[in-house]
Amino acid sequence: ETSKKQHLIMATLNILFCIILTLLSSIYAQGDLPCVIDYGTVNETIPDFVCEMGHWPDANSLVNGDWMVSRSTHYGSTAGGACGYENVPNCWSPGGSCGTVPTAIQTSPYAGLYAAPQGDYYTQLGDYLSCGECFEIKCVDPTCQNKDPVTINIADSCPCKPNQKWCCAEYSYCIELRPDVNGEPHCAMSPNGTWSNNSIHLDLNDDAFSMLTTGKRGDVPNSGVVNTLFRRVSCPVTGNVYIMIGGSSMYTDTCYTVYPDPSKPCFRYLTFNVYNVRGYGGVQNVTINAGVVENNKLIYKDIPIQHNMDFPLDNDQEQYGTWVGPNSVALYFPITFIVTDRGGRNITSPVIANFSSGVPAFYDMQAQFDAVTITKSMKYN
Repeated sequence: ETSKKQHLIMATLNILFCIILTLLSSIYAQGDLPCVIDYGTVNETIPDFVCEMGHWPDANSLVNGDWMVSRSTHYGSTAGGACGYENVPNCWSPGGSCGTVPTAIQTSPYAGLYAAPQGDYYTQLGDYLSCGECFEIKCVDPTCQNKDPVTINIADSCPCKPNQKWCCAEYSYCIELRPDVNGEPHCAMSPNGTWSNNSIHLDLNDDAFSMLTTGKRGDVPNSGVVNTLFRRVSCPVTGNVYIMIGGSSMYTDTCYTVYPDPSKPCFRYLTFNVYNVRGYGGVQNVTINAGVVENNKLIYKDIPIQHNMDFPLDNDQEQYGTWVGPNSVALYFPITFIVTDRGGRNITSPVIANFSSGVPAFYDMQAQFDAVTITKSMKYN
């Protein structure tokens, strides 16, 4: 009798658990349940809104909206960066040009100017949607010579774990920030004069920091941290979207298919990134229409591509934002790239017959997204 009661209790608890999960799923998207960040000595429960995909309001539909409180430091530059853009964000013409990078990329308004936001903004719990976004940022610190806004691009991550002080939204350090140019505390826009959950930290490369503070590239001041305001803007790129094909990709002109069918060109391994995206900047999905062998037949279909999952499982803020083709699956030509941006809009490349003349480091999709014209005013405490 006791055993029956125990089974009944367990069954009831399982039902209740399923009901709770169902309710949570109706509130959060898949993968957006409340989370905990392990700082080594402290397990901090992150607020629910932080655990949502694209939880920052300005990372969704808020473009050209109100200025929001922020702060900025600088960290030199990176030849890699968490978004997987390699050295491309450092390239700008005429000063820091890179010979193989398309002119359109090197002459965009934000060329050579990029930022690493705090880790939880960068990862968005692993969806990488912040990579490629654009912001206007302006200095409201009395030490700044320049007061005009500067457009920057998200290309890296300011990791929360190793740098809690500046890379985590939960740590204010308002006492270390100077008053703004109007004499008011920079944190006055936040409740009780503390760092608001809607505030953001942007760690800038040296060129972006010098442009922000002095209006000149390469003129980096001694300031370690400055008071800033930021807002999300439509990315003002020039030219088309590019597929940056990684050097480790393995292409061959003669891949075995299915006997007695002839061989075809294929990628035995493919890694790439998407760059120079107008409008939302961030990329939500990439699909490749290509041939694959299934059940001893070569069929052509749309293949969803995933982000590189080779990262430390205990630290999702060290994920690397490249896209990688399915493991141990040959992708047969002809192929087509389909890119979906943060707003759910699609562009499609021409059909690519082969890369017999050489795999390009930058494949021009010959298409581009429209600028984003949404303006949504949101007020924060």
